[in-house]
Amino acid sequence: MRSELVRGEWLVWLIAAVVMLPGRPSAAQEPLLLDTTCGHLELYCISLFSTSRAMEATGRAILARPDTPFGVAVSREGRQRYLIDLTIEGLPPPQDLGPYTTYVVWATTPELSPIYNLGTVGNGQFELGEVSLNKFFLLVSAEAGPGGLERKGPLVLRGQSASSRMEAHGAFQMASIGIAVGSIDYESKREEATRGHDHETKGWMSPPMHPLVSMMPGMERLRPFGEPWTLEGIEGVDVVPAKPRQFYRMADGDSLVLRAGPVLKSVGGKTFLMYGYNDQIPGPVIEVSQAATIVVDFINDTAQPSSIHWHGLRHDNQFDGVPGVTQDPVAPGETFRYLVHFPDAGVYWYHPHHREDIQQDLGLAGNLLVRSADPDYLPAVDHEELLVLDDFLVTDSTIVPFGRTSANYMLMGRFGNTLLVNGETEYQLTAEVGDVVRFYITNVSNTRTFNLSLDRHVMKVVASDIGRFEKEVWAESAAIAPAERYVVDIRFEQEGSYPLLNRIQSIHHQLGVFFPEIDTLGTIHVGPKTSAEESLAAAPNLRERIDVKQDIDPFREYFDRDPDREFELTLETDDLPPVITQFMRLDRIYFNPVEWSGTMSMMNWATSGKDIKWIIRDIVSGNENMDIDWRVPRGTVEKIKIHNRQDAQHAMQHPIHLHGQRFLVVKYNGRLVENLAWKDTVLIPTGMTVELVVDYTNPGKWMMHCHIAEHLESGMKLVFEVVD
Repeated sequence: MRSELVRGEWLVWLIAAVVMLPGRPSAAQEPLLLDTTCGHLELYCISLFSTSRAMEATGRAILARPDTPFGVAVSREGRQRYLIDLTIEGLPPPQDLGPYTTYVVWATTPELSPIYNLGTVGNGQFELGEVSLNKFFLLVSAEAGPGGLERKGPLVLRGQSASSRMEAHGAFQMASIGIAVGSIDYESKREEATRGHDHETKGWMSPPMHPLVSMMPGMERLRPFGEPWTLEGIEGVDVVPAKPRQFYRMADGDSLVLRAGPVLKSVGGKTFLMYGYNDQIPGPVIEVSQAATIVVDFINDTAQPSSIHWHGLRHDNQFDGVPGVTQDPVAPGETFRYLVHFPDAGVYWYHPHHREDIQQDLGLAGNLLVRSADPDYLPAVDHEELLVLDDFLVTDSTIVPFGRTSANYMLMGRFGNTLLVNGETEYQLTAEVGDVVRFYITNVSNTRTFNLSLDRHVMKVVASDIGRFEKEVWAESAAIAPAERYVVDIRFEQEGSYPLLNRIQSIHHQLGVFFPEIDTLGTIHVGPKTSAEESLAAAPNLRERIDVKQDIDPFREYFDRDPDREFELTLETDDLPPVITQFMRLDRIYFNPVEWSGTMSMMNWATSGKDIKWIIRDIVSGNENMDIDWRVPRGTVEKIKIHNRQDAQHAMQHPIHLHGQRFLVVKYNGRLVENLAWKDTVLIPTGMTVELVVDYTNPGKWMMHCHIAEHLESGMKLVFEVVD
């Protein structure tokens, strides 16, 4: 619920919190030959340039990813976190510049206040502290000593983050947009492009804009290709009010029926026609024991062909639920029987794999909770909660229409303007002092990455998609991309009511500034202890999981070897409206590693499969998406490298999902990940390179794709085959 959206003087939100650790020189103390160009690491690198006081000096600061269990490292407030890995050469002795004994590195904002002392440096390589600023400069100065809270000596090196180059689009640039729009009859161009199809461009309503960002000039005439689609009553199918989610506890060999069909759902005090499994939004939780197999009869009472994909399961390929790959789509009114096997303990989910941009967004998603037989698999807790995170795009009275023959919102994905937990705008939970509550968190949104936190509490991160972490860690917030799952424990020490928050830093692209958004998703009420019995939960310590380490040990030999396959993620556009093309050219000066919010609503809404092609490209062969030839024998282990190119016309993050297998995320931008867990979905921020070690255990044809629903619909997918 957007009940706490910050509306204050957000133009001045250039200053952010920063956490600093003392700098320390690495083992490499000798001057290094240094290439100060950052190349493809531009978003994660700062070239340092000298002043007249140290003409021969050069430097480069790599903005390294701090250790985090999540795909992106951000603070509780949603600010990007970086470790500064600084290399300098050519500095003269500080005494040559005056009464100085050392050099000090400073981090500061474009306003030069506040300023933070990151530590002392010289020639060589230094690992400094952590910086968490939206826009910042790095300065190196000669100083009389290592201490101090402000710079006093002469400046010798300086550089700026890529984000600080982002400025307001000037009057000349705005004028050029106006010229481009005025010179082309765009409405006629759209109609000409759709001529020969059995649909028209009429019937669209303008989408709701972001409440803090106005529409760009010239965009008011934009329309998506094709015609809109909204869910209406289905002949012969009764529509009932949506029910609360239920738990189905299933034993090995049990059967159940899952019916997908229309329901009436109240969201924020308004009632909408949506989809539910067994009339529930979210769908029922299916709870089973590890190694169980159940039978699921799927009935499709929706208006479209559908299927069920059992996300994350390493089970029989023929029941993976991918139309055109493992089965035919299930037509409206038809059924399909799935035999679902659960080889791994953990939290999973199920959803359609046909037009999921519509069906999943309208409510078709539910959790799978697979229990281990090992009583020590996870620490004991007092209570468990399953949280399904989602967002929903509505006007005052209706759901914003989807594209009938092609998804729209294909550029950035469909951001909702109403945030939901378990299908509700105001999640509520009651706990007692001393309780430890375990939260199984799943993000089922089309595109939004959440940064979830609980006011005045930290969380213990214990597991992710397919398994536990090697060691439990504390985190102030959880950055969860679409399709990811995380398991976190929170201990409640004091009475009170605590808001559950999504806190992010959005970008106003026209003004070139960051601004904070705070959405309250619900409240956890902690009351006094009512029982004399002690909590079942262990003390708030962090465990290391020796059995997890031992399971991963055989794969460590692959961490530093050359990749077996390399892919890149990018974008191609065709015949975009001139106003969108021009704006995207202005916007390429900086891309946020993660696009947290839909601040470019109109231009995003107007893009579809006619304009946008998101691409997975095999770097060796040059083949793209479904043309990629990828076969591997069962039992093989491979190293895969994926680079998310920042030079795309509009680069953004991609949550990449591999069906039917498990993998380890072992490196980000060449830096080893220190705490591992088995995953099936990895968030790859803009400009980032990830390296995965994939364990191929399941024969059959499987899909790899971006889990932003609109990117999948645009073609960002491939099929690989594991040969038995």
